[in-house]
Amino acid sequence: MPASSSIQVEQPEEWPPHARVAAYKVCWKTGCFGSDILARMEQAILDGVDILSFSLGGGYVPYYRDIIAIGAFAAMEKGILVSCLAGNSGPTKSTLANVPHGS
Repeated sequence: MPASSSIQVEQPEEWPPHARVAAYKVCWKTGCFGSDILARMEQAILDGVDILSFSLGGGYVPYYRDIIAIGAFAAMEKGILVSCLAGNSGPTKSTLANVPHGS
């Protein structure tokens, strides 16, 4: 299976004529690896996407070591809107990821 591919969908009237959906595979049976996540984020930037939206959770790490934060910052520098789900690993305090601590 290719690492990235475009999916053809029927375009709603409200979408801009140039809008398209691109999907990138980053997780495998053995897990989701940071190198794959960053490589696909970089490919999306090179493909000229306008928005990156993904749902990948994980534990808390400082932003300077967080693969998603690093890739999101690179995309943001290119003018790409990045939307990340919070990733909830449980019902207790501080189980969200992708949320600034102290918020």
